[in-house]
Amino acid sequence: MKVSQCRSCDAPIIWAHTSTGRLMPVDANPVEGGNLSLKQVGDRIEAQVVEPGKGKYVSHFATCPQSKAWRRE
Repeated sequence: MKVSQCRSCDAPIIWAHTSTGRLMPVDANPVEGGNLSLKQVGDRIEAQVVEPGKGKYVSHFATCPQSKAWRRE
């Protein structure tokens, strides 16, 4: 998985596609209690929301101190 950096806080992130096809930043470092599961499908990473604690990743929107500046309505 290709790791990038958040342009606001420099944290390592992975860009993953949601079930609707939109891109979502995901923290690159796995965590206990995550609610996202990532899998490689062809040339893209897909994120699937799972029960909290069953996943290994979380959305970077949940951890970035500047997330509100990047969210779309």
